[in-house]
Amino acid sequence: MVKYIYGKIELLSQIKPLWEELNRQHIEKTNYFENYFESLVFEKRVDFLNHCSDVRIVLVKDDSFDTSIGYSISSIKEEIGSVDSVYVEENYRRRGIGKTLFQDSMAWMDHKNIIRRKLDVVKGNDESLLFYEHFGFKVKYYGLERVQK
Repeated sequence: MVKYIYGKIELLSQIKPLWEELNRQHIEKTNYFENYFESLVFEKRVDFLNHCSDVRIVLVKDDSFDTSIGYSISSIKEEIGSVDSVYVEENYRRRGIGKTLFQDSMAWMDHKNIIRRKLDVVKGNDESLLFYEHFGFKVKYYGLERVQK
């Protein structure tokens, strides 16, 4: 049975292994920015979230195995809502868990009266891009960065 646990910063320590797995997947998908993603550490993410005006974290657990299988992090900073990350373990995908997490983020922002909402998708993560487009998100611009050799 899947269980959703709702909270704030206090849940961060429980999502660290899942966040690190998501970052590993970003490293695999990127063609040019492996070094950037390799330099990302969870503690930097925590520091960023500590400077947001509000944060919502949802942890998903499989009670049958007492294991964490997914999470979402959403934040508000300067009246802009951001879906910072959504992750579901591979074996649990296509069961509506990611959809539930994302819809929760949108409902939380509705409750907070946040109009402007954004998210970033790593180049190469086309599956996620299609997922977010299903909810009305569109590519606003392409951000380019020079690759250091």
